[in-house]
Amino acid sequence: MILSRPNSNKYLFVMKKQLILLFIIMLPLVAKADQSGKCGENLTWTFEESTGSLTITGSGAMYDFITETLWKEVPWENYLDKILTVVIGDGVTSIGDGAFRKCTGLISITIPNSLTSIGRSAFDGCSSITSITIPDGVTTISNGAFQNCRKLNYIKIPKSLKYILGNAFKGCYTSNKSVEIEDLESWFSIYFEQPSCNPLLKDGFLYEKGVVVEDLIIPDTITSIGPSVFYGCGSIKTLILHKNVTSIGRDAFDDCKNITKVYCYSEKAPQTDNSSFSNTYIENASLYIPESSITEYMTKEPWCKFGSILTLSGEDPSTSINDINANLNCLVQWNGNQSTIVKPWGSNYARGVDVTIDNYSDVNIMVTQIDVYDNETSMGSIPSFEQTEISGGSKKTFSFSVSSKISMPSTLPWVKVHYKIWKKEFIKDSRDPGTSDIKEESCSPVLFSNYYTLDGKQIKSPRKGVNIVRDSNGKTKKIVVK
Repeated sequence: MILSRPNSNKYLFVMKKQLILLFIIMLPLVAKADQSGKCGENLTWTFEESTGSLTITGSGAMYDFITETLWKEVPWENYLDKILTVVIGDGVTSIGDGAFRKCTGLISITIPNSLTSIGRSAFDGCSSITSITIPDGVTTISNGAFQNCRKLNYIKIPKSLKYILGNAFKGCYTSNKSVEIEDLESWFSIYFEQPSCNPLLKDGFLYEKGVVVEDLIIPDTITSIGPSVFYGCGSIKTLILHKNVTSIGRDAFDDCKNITKVYCYSEKAPQTDNSSFSNTYIENASLYIPESSITEYMTKEPWCKFGSILTLSGEDPSTSINDINANLNCLVQWNGNQSTIVKPWGSNYARGVDVTIDNYSDVNIMVTQIDVYDNETSMGSIPSFEQTEISGGSKKTFSFSVSSKISMPSTLPWVKVHYKIWKKEFIKDSRDPGTSDIKEESCSPVLFSNYYTLDGKQIKSPRKGVNIVRDSNGKTKKIVVK
């Protein structure tokens, strides 16, 4: 019997064909293995490329993908630009640090009620997200959680939320942004670590149960308004503070540019931080206060800087002043020794100013500025001082303790004192300390200006180029000197 030798070429062709067929059969299985995995001790993830959907299922906390010094690679790193939706299943308790960072195509997020925290930079740079509903149960939104989500224009905040940290919503600057809350009391219970963590920043509109908050009435249960709580809110037009409000924290109403009226029912002016009403244009707003507390508010910042101060009944207290007779005596106190504008040898700095005003037992006075002059040359204004009334009766003497030093001229100096009676402003200088009769018709405010460079440094007079001018009425403008 003769055996024929198999055709080697035909054999190789058949084998190659079978291998290709096997590879085609196994390919979906390989792809499927690449599109799922573990993302927590008891959590798994699955990505469906055809729909762009990433689903997290299981129970417990998600892994963190940020260390103190390093960004870790997330399990779905190869699909960051393909993820369109994220569905987090019920049972998941936390979203890990950096979990969905730079998912630039992400447009929809589903978060379960089981979630309690959103980690650092969890959605940082997700530039296509337009809305986020945070469910009741979440207590903490961490630093940078939604940072640079530049299209985010709707944010729903739950009653359970207690902490918003770091730059949680920094860079979320869309116009007409809406922040919806369940009630004001729960909003006041949130700790805002800094201004850039507040979702309202950059003119966000606040909604309470679907109704825009234009008239903000502080709840009776609130006695202290915390820091940054309404920072950047664009919807508030009227602010109503009940009589039990005792303090207002830093940046609380900073950048609330649409506030035009503030009603304050406390007889004692609430304590404030220097930035409580920064960038809020209070010089154009009206403050309504108890009639018995005019002096209390007139002599304290920022309350005295409101454009108009009225009683709660709507009356302007300055209309009760008719003819005014003022005797303004200015004495400069040098190193504890009082003399009439004569500088003792060896003294270089002003230490205080005493002002005595006659016949003002029935009105209120506030000094707004003290200028020092060398002949006709201004040496600048005393930077800051505290006003204390040290005598009463028919004469009122006020002592001003200067907290910042100002260099004094070598020749005979004199001072110019700007002072207000209610909302009327007068200027008297120490060269003419005698009696002057100031009638009602001359009671219009006297404006004076301070000049600054573009970097904020105060200068005596405008310089060549661009200068910033701030008038005593609070208005600021730029001027160009050629």
